[in-house]
Amino acid sequence: MLNYSNVKLNKLIVHRLGNSDVDKTTLSTSTISKLDDRLEADLNQYFFHAFKEPIFYGLNSIKENSKSNTIYNLVNSRFDKITPFYSFSVDITRYIDAKSVHPNIKPGDLFIFEFDDIVIDDELLSGIGIIKSESKDTFLQVDYEQQPFAIIREEGVSLGKVDKACLILNTDRDEGYKVLITDRTNRYEASFWLNNIFHAKIKNNDYVNTKNYIELTQSFVHEHMQPIHETDKMEEAAIMNRSQAFFSTSEVFSDEDYANHMFPKEELANAFLDYKSSYAEARGIPLSEAFDVSPQAVQKQSRFFKSVLKLDKNFHIYIHGNRDMIERGVDSNGRKYYKLYYEKER
Repeated sequence: MLNYSNVKLNKLIVHRLGNSDVDKTTLSTSTISKLDDRLEADLNQYFFHAFKEPIFYGLNSIKENSKSNTIYNLVNSRFDKITPFYSFSVDITRYIDAKSVHPNIKPGDLFIFEFDDIVIDDELLSGIGIIKSESKDTFLQVDYEQQPFAIIREEGVSLGKVDKACLILNTDRDEGYKVLITDRTNRYEASFWLNNIFHAKIKNNDYVNTKNYIELTQSFVHEHMQPIHETDKMEEAAIMNRSQAFFSTSEVFSDEDYANHMFPKEELANAFLDYKSSYAEARGIPLSEAFDVSPQAVQKQSRFFKSVLKLDKNFHIYIHGNRDMIERGVDSNGRKYYKLYYEKER
């Protein structure tokens, strides 16, 4: 669904974002005119590798009042070729700089670029990228030009991780574009990047719905069933195994069918549907009543279908399902135990 293998960078500039009077924002004087093939490949890895799931956002407050979203207006102007790329990059940098007044907002390098030939849902698209790099990694450089050889300590951007990133794809303009966005820093900064800079709101699709219902199910077990019904790890594993079976064999999802499949007792099924409403409202996420199941999301969320029994500091038992193959008990000396049944040792 997301394919970056043939993506091409066609414009790129880097500005320096500050966050105080001491560390002021500094603008580059021009775009980077030429990239060799190896550097472009490295930049493509850095700019695009963070986006692995088709979770899309839209730049919010568009139809109601487009003037309320500065990023949306600036992007419109650039996609329409009204604003030159350099001027656009300066406007974006100054806008983010003006927003970054809180002392917790870190300074960093702001990469702004345009790209072509990204494939999203079988559609070939172009777009604009905005990447903020805040953290630096230390590396050692050996200088062979002097004797004895010298070891120099330097700092630079790690290609393996991006701090804050946003790709705005030139499609669905009336819906706030199709936007990929991520922030791997702390919760406050992540909210700032998403809500204060881009005013982005998640878009509903089959992948998002499938992912959210799987996470909802585990949350319901932990937050509702464990404290009220005192469910244990074996029961949790059995519930998540039923969830996996449902999503793996169903093409179409209905919330009532799912609740009844997961929780045969009517009381629990109704509690699950009530919990769903409060869960979605608290997190501001979409949970549709019906949709097509996304196999990609089921595969991606496979970790939620596994439960781990942690017994003191001696054993970890991974439970993938079929609770009939495990028994729990207490011996005559009061020691707790689990008995495992299996057919084949691997």
